[in-house]
Amino acid sequence: MHPLMCRLCALFLTIGIAISSAHAAIQPVYSDGLDHTASGTISGVLITDSAAHVATTVHFVAPTSVTNLRVQDTSVSDMQAGTITNLNAFNYSHAQMSGGHVSSATLHDASTFTMTDGDVAFVNALDWSNFHFSGGTLSHIEVLGGSSAILDGGSSSHLRLYDQGSATITAGTFSFASAFGTFDDTHLPSKTGHSWLFIDGGEVGVSQADGNGVVTILGGIVHDINPFGPSTFNIFGGTINEMTLNSGTVTNIYGFNLIREAGFISGVLADGSPIHALIGDRIGTAVINLYTLPGSPNPVPIPEPASALLFGMASLGLGLVARKRRHR
Repeated sequence: MHPLMCRLCALFLTIGIAISSAHAAIQPVYSDGLDHTASGTISGVLITDSAAHVATTVHFVAPTSVTNLRVQDTSVSDMQAGTITNLNAFNYSHAQMSGGHVSSATLHDASTFTMTDGDVAFVNALDWSNFHFSGGTLSHIEVLGGSSAILDGGSSSHLRLYDQGSATITAGTFSFASAFGTFDDTHLPSKTGHSWLFIDGGEVGVSQADGNGVVTILGGIVHDINPFGPSTFNIFGGTINEMTLNSGTVTNIYGFNLIREAGFISGVLADGSPIHALIGDRIGTAVINLYTLPGSPNPVPIPEPASALLFGMASLGLGLVARKRRHR
């Protein structure tokens, strides 16, 4: 073949490869306000509202492999199977997951992520977003910037709250659940922010607090509380096995007949649960306040009016029978 023809063939081959690569790099955009089903290997997906501001929904089914998924406005991504490497939700959008695997999910701008099953390595809730976790497995959760999380199932290794973040645990298992201060550039809790953790069920291995974090325990099982100053623990109920306290911390315990002796806190908590918690290392100025509530931990129930009437009639009947027997 003539050298010129060889060069032309090589040039056309190069152009063809470039065009093919360009088509492969095109990311599908769903923006028509309708429902769609997606599968296959996709480098990136954008889901957004239609021009008429109608939400678009995309269901991801097996086999699906998405490198980057962005959902925004009020649109919805529904992951049922497959894998997503990076999921980003913006602007009041809703990401939901009932199966599959996500490596990283980041929530922005009051978006919502609902997880009922599947496996996620990392969730980062920012900017007043909301995360609802009721099933599946999750390695790390970080909630900050005014965001909130409701955790009523599943299992997770680490839950961390920073910078006005809040979370409520009502079920599930968590190795660590902690409330810290402001999240700084060194990835360490500072001493200036606030966050709030409520535990009302489930099981927590270690609950920590630092940087003005506040943890309130109303129920569930917490094997060890481990605050660092300045921070506060409020204990009203549940099962507490051990307390490892550090300087600058305040632990408030509310209940009945509470006593502290021989390295233990004993008595009955406000919800009626018994407490016999070991006080582990208590360093420096750690403070423990025992607040005794009025009344009894197990008050005698007051009968309802109908029950009281029936009880009174039964007592009267028994009294009449006994009187007749005495007169025979």
